[in-house]
Amino acid sequence: SSTEIQGDDDRVAEYASKAIAEGRINDAVVIVLINDGRYAGTCSMYTDRKQSDVPNGMSIAYVPLIESTEPGTEFPEVLCHEAVGHGFAKLADEYCSEENGKMSDADKRHFQEWQEFGFSRNIALDSDLTKSYWANFASDSRYGFERLGCYEGAAGYVKDVYRPTFNSIMNDNIDGFSVAGRLMIYKRCMKIALGDKWKFSNADFVAFDLEEAKASASSKRRAPAKRSSAFKPLGKPRIIVKVE
Repeated sequence: SSTEIQGDDDRVAEYASKAIAEGRINDAVVIVLINDGRYAGTCSMYTDRKQSDVPNGMSIAYVPLIESTEPGTEFPEVLCHEAVGHGFAKLADEYCSEENGKMSDADKRHFQEWQEFGFSRNIALDSDLTKSYWANFASDSRYGFERLGCYEGAAGYVKDVYRPTFNSIMNDNIDGFSVAGRLMIYKRCMKIALGDKWKFSNADFVAFDLEEAKASASSKRRAPAKRSSAFKPLGKPRIIVKVE
């Protein structure tokens, strides 16, 4: 009944290295497609623990060939959540589970540490919007269509942790990424493509992002997520320190 998937990460990485050069494996997202129709999905995210505005490290996304046709549980949605959201952008989940309640101080310290390495920057550990990683977009009237804020409930917890929008693909696997997620996707794309010579420019990002995001924004992200009592979170992503 669990949605968590465990795999032999070392064997997956060894196999992937046959196709990906050693110098690029650290940028790779490896997708393991599982010949099973059940709803499940889990991502392993590796890191060398270097402080950075752009996270690095290979990821392995385990995703079954899900047969469900219910919104939020279909194969393309789960693949995007696991491989792009967790695996590539290194985002945290934005859903909450009633059984988890309030995020503990120890877990807050855990997420704060990973945020220093560029992980989980789509959640905030304080209700003060000005302290969030999306604060500058929230104060930008051009992004008013996203209704950015600090909405309580994220990373599997109900209290004391916040997400940028009512809903997104990192919440219930439906709809697109919030600007906090799109920003990390953009940063990783540019860093991988252009290397150390690339420097982030907020103006360049907004010029790239804004019109397309505004055109594709749906009412789903501007309204509270409504899910059935049968909703089941996907497997909790694993962050693993790479040992040389």
